[in-house]
Amino acid sequence: MEVELPPRDRPRPASPVPEDSSCAYELTPPEDPLPFEAGVRQRLEYAQSYRSVHLRAAASLHCSVVAWCGLWDLVSYCGLAAVWRESVSRNVFLIMVGGFFQWYLDVLHSNGLIPGSGDGGGFPDKSWRRALGSFASQTMCTAGLYNLLDDRLPRTAARDAYLALLGLVVAAVIDTLFAYCEMRARRDSAYARAAAAETCELGTAPIRSTRRGEWDLRLGGREPRPRLVLAIALVSHVAQVCIWIGFDNLWNYWPYSGSDLDDHVDCFWQCRLGKREWYDQLPAVAIGLLLMLFTGTLLMFGFAVDRLDPDAFPHVRAWLEPPSGAPSMAKLSLAFLRSVVAMGAYYAHLSAFWYLVDEDCAGVVGGPDSDARNLAYVVLGLAALYSTGCFWNDTM
Repeated sequence: MEVELPPRDRPRPASPVPEDSSCAYELTPPEDPLPFEAGVRQRLEYAQSYRSVHLRAAASLHCSVVAWCGLWDLVSYCGLAAVWRESVSRNVFLIMVGGFFQWYLDVLHSNGLIPGSGDGGGFPDKSWRRALGSFASQTMCTAGLYNLLDDRLPRTAARDAYLALLGLVVAAVIDTLFAYCEMRARRDSAYARAAAAETCELGTAPIRSTRRGEWDLRLGGREPRPRLVLAIALVSHVAQVCIWIGFDNLWNYWPYSGSDLDDHVDCFWQCRLGKREWYDQLPAVAIGLLLMLFTGTLLMFGFAVDRLDPDAFPHVRAWLEPPSGAPSMAKLSLAFLRSVVAMGAYYAHLSAFWYLVDEDCAGVVGGPDSDARNLAYVVLGLAALYSTGCFWNDTM
C-alpha cells in the first residue's frame, strides 16, 4: 500500500537556524509552504500571515542586486577591465574561472536553480569563504557568459525576443522536470517511510554532490546519473543568461530613443518612447514583485526559503513548489506555466531594478566605471543582505 504525504504534513525544508533563534540576522522560513493549488484569497491570507518574511524576501532580492551590480561592473567596466580590455578571451576566462570555483565550492547546481549541490563537505555549515566565493564566482561566470553572448550575437530586437523566449521555455521545462521527480518521490511509499524515520536509505535515491561522489541523481530511474544533472545545471545557467539578455534589451533599449542600440535595426514593434528616464523602471519593478507574490515564488527568489537544501525532503526537488498529489499532464502543464510567469516576473524586475541602480542613478552615485561606487555597492549590498537573514541561502 502506497503512502502519500499530504503537502502540509510532509517534512518541511530544513531551517537555516534553530526555531528558537531570535537573532535579527537569521530568518526562519514559514512552517508550511503555500500550496500550488491555492486560490487568490488563500494567497492573500498567506502573504498577510507571513508578512515579515515576505518583506525580508523583497529586501533580500534588492540587496543582492545591488551587490551583484557592483561586482559585475568591477569585472566588466573597471577594476579588471582597467588591465584587461573587453575581449572574447577575457569573457572565456571569467566563465572558466567562475565555473570552476562554483564546482569546487559545490554550489554549481544550486546557482543554476536546480538540485544537486551538496552541503559543502569540508567547509563549516556557515562558511564565509564558501559564501563569498560562491557570490564572486557566480557573478564572474554570469558576467562572462552574458557579455560573450550579447557581444557576439547580432544585436536585433528579434534576437532578444528569441533569447528571452528560448530561455524561459528551457528554464520552465527544467523546473517542471524536477517538479515531476519531486511529485513521484512524494508518492514513493518506501521513500515516505524512510523520510519519516529520518533516513534516506530506501526508495528514490537522493541527489548528492557530483564533485565528491556522495550524492547522485536518479530522476526516477534505478541508476545514478550525476553527469545528467551536471549537464542540466550547465544548460540551466545558459538559459538564465539568455532570459536576462533578452529582458535587458527589450525593456531598457529597444523601446527608447537615444540608446546605444539606435544604430541597429528598429524595434520590430516600431515604437519609440523618447529617452529612458529613471521612473520608466518602476512599472517593471512593481509588476515583477506583484507577480512573484501572486505566484507564491517571492520567498524562493528572495531566498527566504531554500528548497534546494540538500537535507530537506524529498531530496529530488524542484526550485519552485510543485503541485501536490500524483503527477499528471494537467498539473505539470500548470507548473510549466507558473514557472514561465514567475521567471518572467523575476527577470523583468531584475532588469529594471539593475538599470535603476546601475545607470539611471549614475548622476548621483557615479557610473558603472566608478571603482569607489562599485566597491561601495558590493560592501553595502552584502551587509544589507546579511541583515535580512537570507544571506546564507542566497550565497550558497
